[in-house]
Amino acid sequence: MKKFLFIYRSHKNNPEQRSKILKSVENNYCNHDFGFFLLSLKCIANVDFIFGVEELDNYLEKKYDVIFVDIKAIMQDGLDKEYLLSFRKKINTNICIFSGMDQIFTHLKNSKVSGAEIIDLLQPKLIYFVNLFKDYNIYQLSPNNLDRLRSTFFSLGYSNIKYDLEDHSFENFRSLSKKNDLFFSGGLTVSTLREKILEIVNKNFSDLKKIIRVNSHLSRDEYIMHILQSKINLALPGNYNNISYRHNEIIFLKSLLLTDSSFKNFEISKYFSELNSFVFNNEKELINLVYFYSHFDEDREKVVLRLNKEFTDFYSPKKQGEKIYNDLFN
Repeated sequence: MKKFLFIYRSHKNNPEQRSKILKSVENNYCNHDFGFFLLSLKCIANVDFIFGVEELDNYLEKKYDVIFVDIKAIMQDGLDKEYLLSFRKKINTNICIFSGMDQIFTHLKNSKVSGAEIIDLLQPKLIYFVNLFKDYNIYQLSPNNLDRLRSTFFSLGYSNIKYDLEDHSFENFRSLSKKNDLFFSGGLTVSTLREKILEIVNKNFSDLKKIIRVNSHLSRDEYIMHILQSKINLALPGNYNNISYRHNEIIFLKSLLLTDSSFKNFEISKYFSELNSFVFNNEKELINLVYFYSHFDEDREKVVLRLNKEFTDFYSPKKQGEKIYNDLFN
């Protein structure tokens, strides 16, 4: 079996967070931005997981077939060009980059080294994005490096949803009766679009039973319960108009996802048919969809089942792992 190394950011000043992350990794929870991707690697190889490139020396005596580096281990740990050059010289095997940060190759500037410079310095075989844009021209990369881009998917948030590596299945959740019309949970710290959409919902649907949780914490069980018991679950774009964990969580839990048109900009949208059944392009479509799904249960359930079927067909660490293997070794 192949041997892989996955290097995450160090968190050297936050031992409590390191402990939580390690618990997720060891228990095969589909948590954090890298959770689904790491599980995919575990389906095809023996994987060592380390915090920060500073731990690399302890592992160099092992011979890995591929070393995967989370871009956060470079950008957020503040590594510079000189360090990256020495890092690359230490490694005589293929490197792949994993990125859960959409903006890393588009417009992020506040770093010692840019995303494009990282690629030029490390010369990775492939670059895996959780939110890969359909339009590769968005990325500030050379044509040769654009050919290295590959799509993967966000995890299921921080809900500790376990994946069984033996029978290749996720933990199952039973459907619950609906006690609520619409549920949203998220922050408004950067995204003005989120604020605008929530204003539309509150203005036009005062008669509906809504749970709108803004910048507030819910426990894991509360969060999952609200999704399962809500007719409509609103998932809005993140700070950079990206797809969030919430998009995946809702469909995985066999609930109705309602989201805005930015969803269409990403590769993941190609896996779904009838996008207009859960994606709104303007205020009028948002209002119409909320009204329709809050009043017509049978139609809503048909859409839910279709979305879940399409989602589970591609959201499979086993299938993703096979794609990764074929890209790397065939």
